[in-house]
Amino acid sequence: MQDDFKKEIVVVPNGADTQLFKPQPGSAEKRADLGLGQEERVIGFVGSFMPWHGLQDLVDAFEIVCQKDNSVRLLVIGGSRDQIGQLIEGNRDKRALKKIIFLGEIDYPLIPAYLDLCQVLVAPFNTKRDEGRRKLYDKYGFWWCPIKLFEYMAMARPVVVSDVGEITAYLDGA
Repeated sequence: MQDDFKKEIVVVPNGADTQLFKPQPGSAEKRADLGLGQEERVIGFVGSFMPWHGLQDLVDAFEIVCQKDNSVRLLVIGGSRDQIGQLIEGNRDKRALKKIIFLGEIDYPLIPAYLDLCQVLVAPFNTKRDEGRRKLYDKYGFWWCPIKLFEYMAMARPVVVSDVGEITAYLDGA
């Protein structure tokens, strides 16, 4: 039995369904449906509104981006009505709020068509915003592998992510 356990271990990373997550046709119609002008560039985010997903950081950064470039919009996919409402309420003072499109939770197969509208996709993970798991992060670091990263890359778009844990390992050299 010891010989069986001497074999090399192979780690098989997560990935994306590249038949689903790929550049999509028909983005002009979707742009019109969302009220996006042809000249507007779109930054996209998909995910839940958990503290470590860094949505507050994204809104803060987007405020700065909008001060420099008024032709940018932020498309946020995910979050319940209550979560979206709380994020909006906590950022009422930000002028960029009117430039954010909140789609809420949508059916998974519809996500690629919306991501295709985006010129850049973001994953601003921030474990410092998750007080409930602070001790775990301090001990183990950022230990999970976000599927959204692979889905974003399958869309053939530039990806802006936090330099943490497994994300750094997967993008090393990219």
